[in-house]
Amino acid sequence: MKLDPRKIAEIIKIPLKQWPGNCYGIAVQILEHKIVRGTARYGHFHGKINPDSIFGARPFAHHGWIERRTTIVDPTRWAFE
Repeated sequence: MKLDPRKIAEIIKIPLKQWPGNCYGIAVQILEHKIVRGTARYGHFHGKINPDSIFGARPFAHHGWIERRTTIVDPTRWAFE
């Protein structure tokens, strides 16, 4: 399943420029608007973080995403890059 962030932004009425730093809120909105089914989760992102992102060059950052039965939907993953 490929999700288009621009279309999702229109549906949830939160512009893409407001997504970085609001990962859990975006995940919850996606669930509330029934774009995907799953459970909102909150934890840490331990992947590569671009020093030019809003997260700087931290070794990890707090992060929110959606867990499904066999997959993860991470609508704001791009904000780390």
